[in-house]
Amino acid sequence: MGPAISVTSWASTAACNNQTNPIPAEITRLTGITDEMVAGQMIDIGELRALIELADLVIAHNPAFDRPFCEAFSPVFAEKAWACSVSEIDWARAVSKAPNSAA
Repeated sequence: MGPAISVTSWASTAACNNQTNPIPAEITRLTGITDEMVAGQMIDIGELRALIELADLVIAHNPAFDRPFCEAFSPVFAEKAWACSVSEIDWARAVSKAPNSAA
């Protein structure tokens, strides 16, 4: 099995990819990402491919939403198994077994 990789860090980078259209106000409200934050930013596709190729599984909080965007951006995502952190992780159990859990 490959190493665990934080897609959150990649998603933060992806959000900072220079846009050709202004970011809608609703998206800025939801994400906090502004046009100024993405101005001049570009995703290094080689770095992205190297990162994702190491993964056996991509876990997203809502892969039905995220996966089409990722696959449209890079075909490397289409080759991967995906899992959903909303429906496929028992968070109550995971938190109760965490080392620093109060439970």
